[in-house]
Amino acid sequence: ILESPRAQAVALMVAAGSGIALLPSALSVLVKDSTRALPIRPAAPITHVFACREGRSPDTLGPFLKLLR
Repeated sequence: ILESPRAQAVALMVAAGSGIALLPSALSVLVKDSTRALPIRPAAPITHVFACREGRSPDTLGPFLKLLR
């Protein structure tokens, strides 16, 4: 098993024949001549979660949460 925190490095590992990976479709252009990209259908939903500590919070947190909402 090979791992990397960088998606570009993972794409290059796949291109080198080191396995398969789930990657953003935008990375397929990096290795288009040496790999085959198969889209996942239907597209998986992406959920973002923001967490903060309850109680006393920084003054900047309020405007940030308002922006998220």
